[in-house]
Amino acid sequence: MKTPRTSMYHCIFMCGVLVYLEDRPKVAEYLYSALTDNGTILIVTESDGDTNVFFEFWYPGRFPEFGLTIAIPTDMVKAFEGVGAKITLSHLRCILDSTSLFEEDSVSGNHLLDFLTDSVDFRKTAPAELKNSVLEFLSKAKFTHRENGKVLMENSRQLILVQK
Repeated sequence: MKTPRTSMYHCIFMCGVLVYLEDRPKVAEYLYSALTDNGTILIVTESDGDTNVFFEFWYPGRFPEFGLTIAIPTDMVKAFEGVGAKITLSHLRCILDSTSLFEEDSVSGNHLLDFLTDSVDFRKTAPAELKNSVLEFLSKAKFTHRENGKVLMENSRQLILVQK
C-alpha cells in the first residue's frame, strides 16, 4: 500500500537535470502525482538535433574519451505522455559568443572549454591530438558560425510544459 502524499505542488521547475534521471517514466509519474489540479511542471533542457552545441558535442560516441552523455528531451515527453499529461513544447533560440574559446590565454574561454569537456584545465592537460580535435569540431560544427569577427554557437533550449 502506498503512503498518502502529504506535499502537493502548484509548480515544479527543472533545469538541466534530465541527464541525471535514470528511470524517466518513474520520475514523470512521481512528479505528475505531486501536482495539484491545474499544476504545472516546466522543464528546460537542451534541444534535440542541430541547434545545440551541447547536444552535438556530447552526442554518444562523438568524443568517447569524456564519457559524456546527453538527455534526449523526447524521452521525457514520452514519459509524461505515458501518465496522461498535457504537454506543450517550445523552442528557445539561444546564441553563445564562444570567441574566447579559441583564444588560448582567455580565462573565460578556458572555463567554457572545461565546462564543455567536463574537465579541469582541459587545454593544459588533454593530449594535443584530443585538444585539437575538440577545438576543430567546435569551430567547424554545423551549429557554429562567424559574424562580425565573433565565433557564435547555437545553444538553443527546449521548453517542456507539463500541465495537469
